[in-house]
Amino acid sequence: MNKIYRINSIRNLNFRFRIITKFDIKNKLIRNYQTTNIMGKKLVGLDVKPSDSLFAEIIKGNIPSNKVYEDDRSYVFRDINPVASTHLLIISKKFEIGNVREATPEMEADLGYLLRVAAKVAKSEGIEDYRLVINSGAKALQTVNYLHIHLISNGESNLTWPPGVGTKEKSEK
Repeated sequence: MNKIYRINSIRNLNFRFRIITKFDIKNKLIRNYQTTNIMGKKLVGLDVKPSDSLFAEIIKGNIPSNKVYEDDRSYVFRDINPVASTHLLIISKKFEIGNVREATPEMEADLGYLLRVAAKVAKSEGIEDYRLVINSGAKALQTVNYLHIHLISNGESNLTWPPGVGTKEKSEK
């Protein structure tokens, strides 16, 4: 499939960043993703320090997000590339680690707290059934080096298993 890339520079107050939008040949949006700020500072990738990542910049207020919930320990916002009708990202404001392999015993309470935040936000969004996902590492398709939890729901439709989106079709042979 041929892909077309458009690079958009966006200015937010004193911070500028670049979003790359990928389209297929029929100009259908495939993916929007932020790769670097306009000065070339890389924000996405597993080689980026968590404190320099896209999510750290969102918490600092340097990059806009569609915030759903925030308290002194967590921040929840809508994914700009949703895989379902509801796709939220839950991140910690208490620690900056890349993935669960880097978690320490001292972080257990805060990691558990993020799960409680997921339940609280799901309830406030009117979501009863949902999936929580943590990708850890390149082979798990983690793209932002900052521990985050995906809260995914397809409303009244079923999510598929293995993980995916949509209703699971039964095939009769």
